[in-house]
This record gives sequence, structure tokens and C-alpha cells, in this order.
Amino acid sequence: MIEIPGGYKVWTKKVGAGKIKMLTLHGGPGCTYEYFECFEDFLPQEGVEFIYYDQLGFEFSVYSLQLNTNTGINQR
Repeated sequence: MIEIPGGYKVWTKKVGAGKIKMLTLHGGPGCTYEYFECFEDFLPQEGVEFIYYDQLGFEFSVYSLQLNTNTGINQR
């Protein structure tokens, strides 16, 4: 989780390691990183490091108005 001033939290996840770096950016509205999960089956084996990223307001990324201050969980 990357914290940004103003109460924003951006979720990321790094998978694999290698010289080739790739950032996945999901579309919207309503889509999340999940449709990129199939990349885990073949990209790391080919030497590709990639990073999942959820846009603010989707799945695990939150902005201050969504965050439950008691649990830290995104409220929908």
C-alpha cells in the first residue's frame, strides 16, 4: 500500500523479477486488477517483473472518505 498525503492509499503488488518491468493499469468503470492475474502464470518465467495497481476507489485502493478509520478497510 502506498500512502499519499490527503488520506489516499494506493494498492500495488509486485510479481516476479527481471530486466523487463511492466505496470498494469486496469480500465473502468468497475474493473480491478483481477483480470491481469493470469499474467502470473507466464510473465515471471519469461523474466518479466510486473506491478498490479488499483486506481483510487477500486478494490483495495481508497481515498479518505472511503476509509473506515476503525478497521482501515475500504467501504463501498
